[in-house]
Amino acid sequence: MNYIKFNIGGELRGFKFGLKFLSDILSRFDTDIMGLGELLDKNPFLTRPVVLYLAHKYNCERQGLPVNFTESDVIEWIDNLDNGISHPDIIECVRMVVESIRAHMPKTDEVQDSTEKKS
Repeated sequence: MNYIKFNIGGELRGFKFGLKFLSDILSRFDTDIMGLGELLDKNPFLTRPVVLYLAHKYNCERQGLPVNFTESDVIEWIDNLDNGISHPDIIECVRMVVESIRAHMPKTDEVQDSTEKKS
């Protein structure tokens, strides 16, 4: 599952964690998958709002909805939640990022098979 919907900023909003989201977040932080994992742990005050912003933006784009919010808006939405970045819905979003990465990464056997076929 790479989609979640919850009430934040006074509205029920959807967040999509697909390939475009993964590409956008890696570009935003100019990092690779391993670096993203480190950033998620190292500075959740920076990464979690960006995760929500990009996931909600991607969801709106997929559904043809206007992107009428900014990263600053998302930060405000999070600030207004009980427990802020530690709110259960925010924690679930981070878990979904990790699951999305796992779902799209080749399995170790697949990488090895691919490498062997090229030789």
